[in-house]
Amino acid sequence: MIYKGEIFAIAAAIIAIAMTSADGASNSDSPSSPGWFKQNFGSLSWDEVGSVVESPKDISFRVKTHVRYKKDESCAGATGKDTWTRGYGDCKDFAACVSDLCKQKGFDVSIYVFHKTTGKDRFQGHAVAVGTWNNQTWMSSNGQWYSAKSFTETKKMVTEGLGWKAEETIVTPIRNVTTLLIPIPQKRKC
Repeated sequence: MIYKGEIFAIAAAIIAIAMTSADGASNSDSPSSPGWFKQNFGSLSWDEVGSVVESPKDISFRVKTHVRYKKDESCAGATGKDTWTRGYGDCKDFAACVSDLCKQKGFDVSIYVFHKTTGKDRFQGHAVAVGTWNNQTWMSSNGQWYSAKSFTETKKMVTEGLGWKAEETIVTPIRNVTTLLIPIPQKRKC
């Protein structure tokens, strides 16, 4: 018969083994290469996450699970590292975080801002990261990864998701993440 205390002791022993085993230990000589346990259950630093991601889809997943959405009316943005470190942001911060990690890994990525041009929500916008990987177009919106057949399909997904019409929406590519750091005086929908 196994008692509650024994179950706890067994679980603690398994966790301790995972944390100190060859796969679970973090190498003190290489802080940017976390062990298996930290990769799967811990909180990774910016450098550590950059060392473990393998695809834009993986990057989007890591950003979605680490960064929480928090509306920001100021429209001021942050770099991907800033967003990752503070752990929250809005659409432009998610896009910057995904974009910066993708660029670190050499993946094709750009940030696009979708703007509504008509109606009561005119001037509202939404920022997403878009790229190609393995000959497939992909998009990350607030950390959620989507595959698409083309940029036109990406635009359709974004506009439908926001309840907008594609023909009433303009798309602006952002060449440099620092462009997002300049406050914009209009209200946005992120």
